[in-house]
Amino acid sequence: NLFGAHPRVVLDTPGYYFAVWAPNATFISVTGNFNDWNKESHPLFVRLDNSGIWEGFIPNFKRGDIYKYHIHGFK
Repeated sequence: NLFGAHPRVVLDTPGYYFAVWAPNATFISVTGNFNDWNKESHPLFVRLDNSGIWEGFIPNFKRGDIYKYHIHGFK
């Protein structure tokens, strides 16, 4: 698995796939200039395999967009 942000095309829509390992997190999202730093609008989803990996696809995210992960809570 590749962590970080990687360009992908899903259903003919370009964007970026995000993945981060945070086994004790309770909520993770991607926030940045592309969504006015909104911490709720682009959540990632934890895999059901107990790997601690959170992932998601953000359509129309562009190379050069500034982002960071918003990681909330611990179990």
